[in-house]
Amino acid sequence: MFKFSTQSTVFALKILSFLISIVVLVYYISRFITYDIPLLILQEYGLSIDVLSLLNKLPLQGFLLTVFCFLLLVAWFITDVVLFLKSINLEIKESLKDRKLERNFEHLFVCFNFFKVSCHLKTVFHLYKMLDNMKTSRIVLEVSTLRQLMAQIKKGVILIRKDLVVTHVNHIAEGFLGLISGEIINQSISRKIDNEDMLHAIENGFEFDKKILDIHLEKENLTMSMFPLKDKFGEVVRVLIVMDKWQERPIEPIKVV
Repeated sequence: MFKFSTQSTVFALKILSFLISIVVLVYYISRFITYDIPLLILQEYGLSIDVLSLLNKLPLQGFLLTVFCFLLLVAWFITDVVLFLKSINLEIKESLKDRKLERNFEHLFVCFNFFKVSCHLKTVFHLYKMLDNMKTSRIVLEVSTLRQLMAQIKKGVILIRKDLVVTHVNHIAEGFLGLISGEIINQSISRKIDNEDMLHAIENGFEFDKKILDIHLEKENLTMSMFPLKDKFGEVVRVLIVMDKWQERPIEPIKVV
């Protein structure tokens, strides 16, 4: 209950209450020193004391410096907390803006107490977790579909990442290249394949976004086509290689008319 009440109170109200309490405390201390104590001494001992004149004769520089440092630390603390709240609000806004969700969650942009900050952060994290779960489910579905398609294709298919690591390959491609099943998965293609023409074509595909159709790999006696795959920003992130057995085209006889 106490934790909830402290976190749910608006921070500006806390600051105002703190400043008012300091003013009231200073007022009562000064009244106690300048009025109550002299009055008590006058009533008990018949002595009249001018406290203000005594204070003027005391070296108050150290006391005033201490008070000034205290007020400076209080102002520093308040500024730090205010800037912290603003930065959290800004980070929430920017993170939602990056995902194009700012128009749907405008109520999460501003909060003035720590309870709302924690609630907004929990809401945002829960939202991102849901999005990540949806994205993961979609990726799993796409990968499963891709594997099924690659297994049914009658040609060799290889999918390669930008760092030249093979992510998917079907059994026909493994047979064409003389590889053991699963041997090249998550491995750099240059570690398992030494055909310079093929490796050079893959590098050009990533670097120059270059599509290649039906080149002849003499060593393996295969034909290879390569298709760069781009993300939504237009950057090549994968290359798809399709291979088949090389078949020489018969030379058509020249017809003499």
